[in-house]
Amino acid sequence: MPQICIIDKPDLKSKGRKLSEMSITTFIWLLWLWLFLPVVNILLCMVGAQTFYHTLIVDTGYIDLFTLARRMGLTVIMVFIIMRAWGYYNYWRFGRRNKRKNLPDATPAKISEIFRLSPDEIVTLQASKEVTFSFNKEGPVIRKYG
Repeated sequence: MPQICIIDKPDLKSKGRKLSEMSITTFIWLLWLWLFLPVVNILLCMVGAQTFYHTLIVDTGYIDLFTLARRMGLTVIMVFIIMRAWGYYNYWRFGRRNKRKNLPDATPAKISEIFRLSPDEIVTLQASKEVTFSFNKEGPVIRKYG
């Protein structure tokens, strides 16, 4: 079997090649860490569950745990009631109003003033399938297709 000779001369690599290789390597390592994240999450959950058990149940007892749960539940219910009441107040105060102002439709006469065209040309352009507008020093240049 022939011998394979590996020649390693990193000083011959260009800066662009070094940067691209480092970028690809970093990306692959980040991808590997992202794929490994569920395992880390399971381990952290196990540690967190043990810490929760020792801190709230073993050290303080069940009574304090139930007291804490009751206070947290009451706090959540109070916040819910306050937010719901605020929503009803806003609906009662502002919900029935229509604050949107409808503008009148643009008539061919108004459009013709803006583009300096006759109203008949505007109607013809509105009926076209495709219209291209461009502007130069003299005014609009209009091409219609179809």
